[in-house]
Amino acid sequence: MAETREDQIKRAYEDLRTARIEMHEASEKDLAARTTLKQKEAALLLSGAIVGKNAETRDAQLKEGCKGELEAVEAARLEKADAQLRSDLASMRVQELQWLIRNDQATADLDARGYVP
Repeated sequence: MAETREDQIKRAYEDLRTARIEMHEASEKDLAARTTLKQKEAALLLSGAIVGKNAETRDAQLKEGCKGELEAVEAARLEKADAQLRSDLASMRVQELQWLIRNDQATADLDARGYVP
């Protein structure tokens, strides 16, 4: 059985709602991962663990000391990008259905006036 327009609309808005919730959750994870990274960097710098003689050496030491946190930030960034794509696609589907509904209504109005063969 074919899905009705009403079912399509309900599903599209449900998908949009879900995608936006996922986007919010992914944004929160991204923020938490970045905050954890900054805290780890600060702790390493304050502890005296970063002792390189030049900026490049210190930067390399900092990156090595924060390897897990950097990986978590990258994973959160990728998750957020995926959630953004799902949100964008769900939004596009809702817009498409809105256009189809307007088109159906315009066609019905023209038909009622005898303009559609």
